This record gives sequence, structure tokens and C-alpha cells, in this order.
Amino acid sequence: MARLYRRATREVSRVKTGSGGRKVIIDGGTIVIPSLHEVRPVNMKTLRLEVSRTNDASLITRDRMQVDVGVGVEFYISVNATEGRISRAAQTLGDRTFDVDQLRELIEAS
Repeated sequence: MARLYRRATREVSRVKTGSGGRKVIIDGGTIVIPSLHEVRPVNMKTLRLEVSRTNDASLITRDRMQVDVGVGVEFYISVNATEGRISRAAQTLGDRTFDVDQLRELIEAS
């Protein structure tokens, strides 16, 4: 039974899907049967992203002006500790919540 138990911590929440529906585990743990459930971890730590865009990658405003962000902009992002927000982060970001470089690519692509 100990091998099937997955625990959530303050730094990592878990979203279990499969048999029995979706369950968000913020504190505590749950039994995960590999053939019936899938568990996705969600990073709850605050991450710092620095984004800079210049020349060809510069930003275009609504009034069609080109803006260079050469110095860089810092974003501090985290997931709110509510069931709905954690579930949405697991669905939309997946494992990217642990990798700052993948999150940066996602932001810079928009």
C-alpha cells in the first residue's frame, strides 16, 4: 500500500484523475492505482521569470507602435492554493509549472 500512496506537500499539490473523477490534493495524500488513476503534480512555489524582447521580437501595441523591452521585465508567478486554480494549472500548464524555461517560452510565444 505504501508504494501506491502519493503525498502532497506545501510546495507540490497533486491532481488525481481517472476512476472516481477529479480530485485535488492540497494537504495530505491519496492512494493511486496506476491502471485506474493519473496523478499530475503542480508546483506551488513562486517562480521568477525575466522576459526581454527587442528588434524583431519587440512588442506591438494596440495603436501599432513597436516597443523594445531590452532591459527586461520580471514576472513573479504562482498558483493560487484553491482547488479550481490548481486544477486549471494542471490542465493548462501541466509539467511546465516546474520548468522556468518552458514557462518563459510560453510567455514569449504570445
